[in-house]
Amino acid sequence: YAGGPLGGDNNFQKTIDEILYYQPLPIKQIGHYISLKGQVGYLWYPDTEHLLITERFFMGGPNSLRGYQPGSVSPIFIEDDGTHSRIGGNKMVLFSADYVIPLGQTGFKLAFFYDAGNAYNDFEELDLSRLRQDWGVGVRWVSPLGPLKFELGFPINPKPGEDTQVFNFGMGTNY
Repeated sequence: YAGGPLGGDNNFQKTIDEILYYQPLPIKQIGHYISLKGQVGYLWYPDTEHLLITERFFMGGPNSLRGYQPGSVSPIFIEDDGTHSRIGGNKMVLFSADYVIPLGQTGFKLAFFYDAGNAYNDFEELDLSRLRQDWGVGVRWVSPLGPLKFELGFPINPKPGEDTQVFNFGMGTNY
């Protein structure tokens, strides 16, 4: 929440709800698991002229759609000269599924993932038939510096001009 009785130039409310689910799998080799994540976000604001673009939702990168470049999935505004500008959305949805396999006692894990999500503009409905999708593979390592992720994502049905594979590096927890 920003603005209103708190003052300042921005007046908005931003909510992101997230649910995570981890399930160990009954496989002889202990440690295999699946993890599922769901996120929905909504940004409400009364005045579009004072909202910072950095508060809007942009998808892509290591913490959302891992098969797309960071910030590359968002509503687009077509300028007068025909160029496209990413403007971010005021709604977002994301679903992720990971299958994780420990590689012995090394601290390394192999992960396969699938993501689906999108960001939607102010007057667009949250349309699940327009989700952008990707899949990929990665290695996770609990290093002395903390958890590290190295992932290679592949968009499903990329649009013209989009990369056909994206490498992501992340530090910290899996989500």
